[in-house]
Amino acid sequence: MLRLVVFDLDGTLVDGEVLFVGAADVVRTLWRRKDTVLAVATGNSRRIAERVLEAHGLGACFSSLQTPDTNRSKPDPEMLFAAMDVAGVGPRATVMVGDTVPDMVMARTAGVRALGVGWGHHGRAALLESGAKNVVANMGQLVGAVDRLLEDDDA
Repeated sequence: MLRLVVFDLDGTLVDGEVLFVGAADVVRTLWRRKDTVLAVATGNSRRIAERVLEAHGLGACFSSLQTPDTNRSKPDPEMLFAAMDVAGVGPRATVMVGDTVPDMVMARTAGVRALGVGWGHHGRAALLESGAKNVVANMGQLVGAVDRLLEDDDA
């Protein structure tokens, strides 16, 4: 079964335009999997998002780049619906990785699993209260947490 992992950009993979330590490894690990498709849903413009991804050699890893240039802004779920449409997967096979309350609300509204990251803009408690099924404390926990969420029928 094909799975979709959607990343917010700022606060999840990058801080401004600098990659968080381990972010490139996480993206490439997931990208190499035959059963996994990656996408970005970000509040940044398409131009900025493309520039950041290309600067770090990650542009080819993402099959879909959803921005407010062509979608309604978060927390509206339109970006997630568009990413799922491109990937050809449904909500049960999708996880949204984000660092803000709007990311978690967007995921919950779209019916996808929400995974918070504790190093971004909003704290663990706020992410859990807004819909995160789990919040990871460091980049090293991300791949395992994604796997557990997508394997959990009750998530």
